Amino acid sequence: MRSVYVIVYVCLYVSLSVCLYVCVHVCECVCRAMEVLDLLLTFQFNSRLESFIAKFKTADLSSSGQQRGTRSLLCPLLAETFDPFDQSK
Repeated sequence: MRSVYVIVYVCLYVSLSVCLYVCVHVCECVCRAMEVLDLLLTFQFNSRLESFIAKFKTADLSSSGQQRGTRSLLCPLLAETFDPFDQSK
């Protein structure tokens, strides 16, 4: 009778060990996927910020007259009187 308990105990121990092993690896995979997502979103944010800075710099230089040529369409956005909620054309 005692050998049956030992066999059951060993089977339970092995199955729990395998489950724990699988859970640990699943958690590691999830953590790595989250790291990749973080890198991707950081890259996307940085590229958008870089684009915004370039557009702002172009508009600022154009409005101050330091840049020759055509005036940027974004120049009115820099004026203090600009109303972003104005719907009139």
